[in-house]
Formats: sequence, C-alpha cells, structure tokens
Amino acid sequence: MWNQPEVGIIRIQNMYDVYPIARTQVDWNLFIKLGLQAFKVSPTRGLDDYGISIESPVAYLACLNFENNPLQQLRNGFLEGPTFKHFYFSFLTIGESFIFTQFEGEFEIFLKRIPSDFKQEYVAIMTASIQTWINVSIRFCKSFRMFENRAIINRIVNHLENMGFKELWNDYEKVTLDDKTFILKAIK
Repeated sequence: MWNQPEVGIIRIQNMYDVYPIARTQVDWNLFIKLGLQAFKVSPTRGLDDYGISIESPVAYLACLNFENNPLQQLRNGFLEGPTFKHFYFSFLTIGESFIFTQFEGEFEIFLKRIPSDFKQEYVAIMTASIQTWINVSIRFCKSFRMFENRAIINRIVNHLENMGFKELWNDYEKVTLDDKTFILKAIK
C-alpha cells in the first residue's frame, strides 16, 4: 500500500530516514478501456487472482504484460525490455552533501541546503524509475559502499517492498551487517 506519513508535523528522527513522497499515477479507466480495445481483455484481470489491489502502487507494473500473470511480470519485468522504466518514485531524505555526491548520475536528485550555522545538511528529493531503483539497490547494497549511502538505499528498498514490490528482489537475499544495514546477495 501507499504508506504516507500522517498529516501534521513530520519529525525526521535521524539523518537517514527516507520518506516516499511521489509516484506515477495511473488513469485506470483509460488504461482498462484501451487494453480492452487493443487486446479484448482487461489488463487488470490477473490482479484479483493474486490478491493485488488496484490501489496498490505495484498494480500498474503487474498489468503491463497483458498476459494475466502479475507475479511473473514483477519477477521478470526488468528483464523484458523497458517495462519498469514507466513507473517513477520520489523519496525525500536529509543528509550531508558528500552522501549525495556518491549518487550523482544514478538518478535525479534535487538538493536544498537547510539553513544552519553549524551543519551542512541538505534536504534531498531523489527520483527514479523502478528499473533504476532496482539497479541502484543492487549496486549500493554492498559492504564496500559507504554506510550512509547503503542506509538510504536500504530504506528505499524497504519502502518499495512494503508497497508490494518484494518480487523485484526475488533473486537476492538480505544479509544484515554489523552496522544494521543490509547487503543484497544474489541467490544463484
């Protein structure tokens, strides 16, 4: 589900808290209508069989193969062409600028310095397609990466899994490190 923070004051508990703030929005009426026109079947017909709510962020990507197998689509969609490049998420976090320089070129990032006489902290809005988040997580959830970068990407992976995208890391296991972050280890 799309777990948004409660309305009100949000206190960022520590520097590496990450919050989902935006995602691609699907026009379901139009998508279903055009799917019916083109393929004579609704692209959403497999969602109920697998208990996937049309309100879930994972629903759109699960429907993109039009073959009534949402879980297969989620497991293999990033291997089958540009499917996962059509869905974007934005996350907000706070950190020092050196953290975000490691992410340059990986995804879109907007930085705004927080006014302070003491710290060089920035609010960062990080935006990418689900395809990019998969690739970034595999590259940054490694023991040789900086703790700060791994911690931020760990939280993004956890958010995506909680939204229903757990199948995306089906070929990886999380291995917890001493610093309480995890790495993604291929299960092959």
